[in-house]
Amino acid sequence: MNLPDELITEIYKYDGRYKENYNKLMREIDNQNNRYNTIKNTIINSMSNYVMILPSESIEYLREAENSSFSSWFFKKFGNYY
Repeated sequence: MNLPDELITEIYKYDGRYKENYNKLMREIDNQNNRYNTIKNTIINSMSNYVMILPSESIEYLREAENSSFSSWFFKKFGNYY
């Protein structure tokens, strides 16, 4: 089966855009994951040494940070943006 050159060119253009958009999305998710890990580690490391003197709402905030996951943080922060 011989396809016209124009059709083959369009197929390869589409395929390239798909891969490029996929790679962009994966880089963005990786960047957001790195951001999440930085925020989580900062909260935990800055507050864990002072648990005994923190007010109860700060302790609850620390526990939420310790038990949170990337997916819950991501969809809470960005919702329907992606």
